[in-house]
Amino acid sequence: MPFQHDHLKWTRLDLEPKHKGRTNNVPSPRPRVDRALHSQRLGEESSAAVQSIGKQRRSLGIDPSRLLALKMRFLGETQRDLLRKIGIDVLHEHEERTPLKVPHFEVPVEFQNETAASVFRNLSNLDHYGIEAVHSEAGPAGKVHPARVVLQFSDRNAAERCCEPNRSGMLASYRVRAKKGEPDSNAITQKKEIVVQVATVQCRDQPAIDHLFGEIRANRSRDDETLKLTLVQRTILCDAIESFEKIGPEQRRGQRLRRDGVPDSDSFLLDVDLWHPGNQSLLRYAQNQFLQVVEDSGGLVLGSLRSILQTLMIARIKAGPDLLEKLLNYDRVSRVDLPPVVTLEPSTIFEHSPSMTEPNVIPLDAPLACVVDSGIVSGHPLLRDLVIDEDDFGTDEDTPVDQTGHGTEVAGIVAYGDIRECLDAGQQWNPKVRLINAKVMQAERDIYGNVSRAAFGSEERAESQIADAITRFATDPDRKCRVFNLSFGNENCQLGQGHQLPWALLLDQLARELDVVIVVSAGNVSSPSVPTPASSEEFQNSIREQLLTDEHSLIDPASAINVLTVGSIARHDIPRSQVPGDGRSDLVASPKNCPSPFTRTGALKSNGSGFAKTVKPELVAYGGNYSLTPDGRWKELDFSLAEPVLNFAYPAQNLLRYSVGTSIAAPYVTHVCAIAEHRLRQLNEGRRVSANLIRALVAHSALVPEEAEQWFVDGQTDAAGLKRRLRTVGYGQPHVSRACFSSDNRVLLYAEDELAEANFHLYRLDLPDSFVKETGPRTLRATLAFDPPVRGTQLKYQSRAMTMQLFRGLSTDEICKAASKLAGDATNIEVPKRTRRLKPQLFEWSTLQSQVYLSKNRSGVVNNSDSDENRHTWHLLVGCKHRFGTAETDQPQRYAVVFSLEHPKENVRMYQALKNQLQVKERVRV
Repeated sequence: MPFQHDHLKWTRLDLEPKHKGRTNNVPSPRPRVDRALHSQRLGEESSAAVQSIGKQRRSLGIDPSRLLALKMRFLGETQRDLLRKIGIDVLHEHEERTPLKVPHFEVPVEFQNETAASVFRNLSNLDHYGIEAVHSEAGPAGKVHPARVVLQFSDRNAAERCCEPNRSGMLASYRVRAKKGEPDSNAITQKKEIVVQVATVQCRDQPAIDHLFGEIRANRSRDDETLKLTLVQRTILCDAIESFEKIGPEQRRGQRLRRDGVPDSDSFLLDVDLWHPGNQSLLRYAQNQFLQVVEDSGGLVLGSLRSILQTLMIARIKAGPDLLEKLLNYDRVSRVDLPPVVTLEPSTIFEHSPSMTEPNVIPLDAPLACVVDSGIVSGHPLLRDLVIDEDDFGTDEDTPVDQTGHGTEVAGIVAYGDIRECLDAGQQWNPKVRLINAKVMQAERDIYGNVSRAAFGSEERAESQIADAITRFATDPDRKCRVFNLSFGNENCQLGQGHQLPWALLLDQLARELDVVIVVSAGNVSSPSVPTPASSEEFQNSIREQLLTDEHSLIDPASAINVLTVGSIARHDIPRSQVPGDGRSDLVASPKNCPSPFTRTGALKSNGSGFAKTVKPELVAYGGNYSLTPDGRWKELDFSLAEPVLNFAYPAQNLLRYSVGTSIAAPYVTHVCAIAEHRLRQLNEGRRVSANLIRALVAHSALVPEEAEQWFVDGQTDAAGLKRRLRTVGYGQPHVSRACFSSDNRVLLYAEDELAEANFHLYRLDLPDSFVKETGPRTLRATLAFDPPVRGTQLKYQSRAMTMQLFRGLSTDEICKAASKLAGDATNIEVPKRTRRLKPQLFEWSTLQSQVYLSKNRSGVVNNSDSDENRHTWHLLVGCKHRFGTAETDQPQRYAVVFSLEHPKENVRMYQALKNQLQVKERVRV
């Protein structure tokens, strides 16, 4: 048997690392030269904004001296602290990028002291040298470096002249801050856009507003008067503010409300998001204020107001056009939209139904997963005795039975894994996973009574239904379910400005608090654009490029960082249909084992922060393919390209039907997660293992199909190809056997632990002789998973990051000495050049990271120039970095790490050697 061993536990070295403590490397804006004019403009803008919002509030019957929402531009954690000091809280922030009509060039320089820098600023002939502006440079936490400035040029030649070693006169008084060992001209950077953070803030009361105006006036006059802020603090804050802006009704109007318009009815349902005051003492006041507005306008709040991570308050209300208009002008409101609906993937019944074969009996202690969806037809012959619990969570149908067919399709894949494999094996129905049915969606029918979409209940928000379902079965002492599947998303809520989306915010909170694995689908593009076909290859290449456009960006909740997001790949690329008399087959959108043409993809940009730098989706599974008919229309349900699923309408219709979409890709990953969780409990004698370890183990089992690897690397550099691949298929397609078992030639080591911020853990492994000496390509792989605290009010969103680095050829002391100089950042560690390291391929923003080191050398991972002592020794360094403070800052971060050695030759036997080695506990103190 290729997989026959248990995975091995890995124990970290017992170290006492020395570090400098937590640091906050947050960039801050450059102080302004025209402070007086800038402060005058801010005063005028802020007064106008306050008067406008006060007028709106009086029309709603609200005291304008209370909570006030403004929009302002700023950067830096220091500025956030200063705002709080004068009574202003940040509710929300996102990133805004404005392209420059004329790009400019910048050169960072440093003077001998602050006086020299000040004299240089005041020179009248700077334009003679092509210097258009001089900006002060801010360092960590928004503190301005007194002797460092940035010179701005419109002409690159002028910038290069100011970097020349033989510059003379007053321009020789500075040094260009280029990287060590590089020429000064390399310090020149071209700026093509202006990047600011747009923050929505609220003043707690009228005195806070008065303090803000007072600080702006004092900054304009350069008065030394200390109000709430000192002169230095006032300068840092006011220089950071770009402008005050009023948030208008259109900015509060949700995407579905924009698309569908206001319903033609006197009364309709609305979902309202309100900014959370951030302060619990003000929460009740804010809630009562909102309830009064709704009541005075003849509306009705349904269900209860729910808070999400001190970021949002959410409500479902019954309203009319007049109340809608008032809410769109209510400054505390973040968003107003029509309730979400879910477009169901296309499906059709099997042309020839297979005969019914009785499934095998599933053990009572089999793996367990919860399907949060439209319900399950538990009486389907292939699902009998598999659904052990079920409930309806607030739908108007008031029954857990599936009325749309969607939940039953998903449930079949969760239980059996790959339905196609069951058919190809001669209808061998061998269920592996028991099911819990958590119904949160209901059927929405057209005028003919046909199911057109899925919707949520009328009384509660979708978020509340989802949260209640997950919490119920995760905390039920008789169920203790650890794995949940959500194969739906809000297509009217797309990841755009970089801030987290409401459903995703909720799932990140639940995944961390309940320590559960939540698997979500990446979402589908309902009708992807149709490229103009020239040839089959060019057509598919156009599809590939289209997958990387904004049209395919993630929807809510696929952007959640503490969950597993799953995209779709195509199993087949040969269509069934053929045009009569033409001899030409339909064009197929995606090659075999490549991303499906409808699947949504991540961003993974080099610039930006947060979600722009996160690997999403992390995993993929088969979800079907499209073909294009000769007349240029998508054929969504070609029997040869679609995937088989269970048919909820059996026996009135056939046993199975066909479907396509990421909704049927996600449950396969849920299937693997449930089995992996069950296997881990067996290995740990029934002890509960962390959701991080389950996520890490399943991701570690994933393989990127060779076809997908080649498709995205084609014509690209290695780095660009890797980024394109990670945006679409992530770490690949998981496999049950690889997740659950080791073998003689592929051994997995795992560990789960906790790590304080600004610290590191170190793991050591000596490679077995059989792995080192036997020639052939071999693989080392490391996977890290963690679940950081998150805050929707922060652009960074996750309050801490974790990094890992793999080294060979260094002693434990050498690594510890280098790591102790950093505050938990394993990626920037400086070590001797003789070592071989696994350079970080991914971004530290991802809470699930999987890195591969592939050696193709004849002698593999051995280098004879290394010392005998360390040449077979590898170390894995794991670090935890601080990003911003939360209530959990002093609590250690949970994480899990999985490491594997794999040799292609099955006769290489290294399992027992590694098992013997790990039984000897190493203790090293620094």
